[in-house]
Amino acid sequence: MFRKMGNNCTIICMVVLVVFLSFVYGCGNQIEGDSEKITAEVLGDSMIVGLRNITGELSLKSLVTVTAHGKGLKFSEIDRAYVFETSPDMRSIAYAADDGIYVIGTDGSDKRKITDMNPKLDLNSDQKRIIGKVMAWSPDGKRIAFVSGGNLYSKNVYDKSEPAKLVAKRTQDRITISESSPALAPRIDGIICPGWIDNSTLVYQDFFMEFDGQADYHFNIIKIKEDGSEKQVIIQQGREPLLSPDRTKILYHIANDRGGEVRIADTDGANSVMASDLLGTEREPMIYSWSRDGSHIIFDGFAIDAASGQRTIFSGQPYSNDISATGAALPAYSPDGRWVLFPGDGAPGLVKAENGNFVYDLSGAFSSLRGITAISWIKG
Repeated sequence: MFRKMGNNCTIICMVVLVVFLSFVYGCGNQIEGDSEKITAEVLGDSMIVGLRNITGELSLKSLVTVTAHGKGLKFSEIDRAYVFETSPDMRSIAYAADDGIYVIGTDGSDKRKITDMNPKLDLNSDQKRIIGKVMAWSPDGKRIAFVSGGNLYSKNVYDKSEPAKLVAKRTQDRITISESSPALAPRIDGIICPGWIDNSTLVYQDFFMEFDGQADYHFNIIKIKEDGSEKQVIIQQGREPLLSPDRTKILYHIANDRGGEVRIADTDGANSVMASDLLGTEREPMIYSWSRDGSHIIFDGFAIDAASGQRTIFSGQPYSNDISATGAALPAYSPDGRWVLFPGDGAPGLVKAENGNFVYDLSGAFSSLRGITAISWIKG
């Protein structure tokens, strides 16, 4: 009897094992197939530009383009860079290399150095930044605004003979030193997050410190003409502004006793309204950005309707547990606005966005982008 029961158990276990292996390998093949399908569907003839980690380098990255190639992705290195920004027409890339700022076509053509200055040292800041942008294209694609040494400059992309113009100097620290005061370490802090309201007007975040035995930090969002005139503080204690795609609104954050909040205001600072708390469920500051069409404010895991304030939680589960954006990396939007990539420490998270709905994609289509710390999505 017991021998018969043992034989039956053996048969049952073998059947279960066969079913299990068939399920695993079947699902694996399905996931691979879905991955290939999604990669082709999502990328199409578009292209991803990103910064890829270099072993042994802390800040310097490999600037690469990524295109669909057969069943996978093809990586092509452009240069080594610290940061980059793609032009409004999606045909050029401005990037900060070791020896200055360069502009190059997205197809790798027409590479030219536009200035010896660059913002690479401005990235080494003791101040924690959520966004931390240091370069911006003008709407007409003719000029680059960039930070260097804590100050804001502007440079014509096409006129090599024109030197970079100083737009604004950072507000100087106000330091009172007494005999018992601790020594202050040198640092580069100041202006970050430049953005163009139009081809002659910019906004940015200024920063300075007051020290009289204790350090107090001050943040202001400032509006200024490119020639340095009409400088005015439009949002006191506002930080890291992002202009909406139509350049009529500013998204920014402020500190408060709850850990901070994200707000929306007009470009003159008026009509400021709260959009969300700044801290996520893990009590860490969240990356925020505009959707490509400006209709939503996007966080990692939910979106807020910019007009109504209604919150929509992303459906499904993230592909990986480490997709939260780090290192001031903003999400990237496909040219048609239907897909969002969230860069992070691991594989980026992919979200499908249509008609105000947001759904995580579980195919792992872009898992080979692991190690890409900043992404911009452009037309091929």
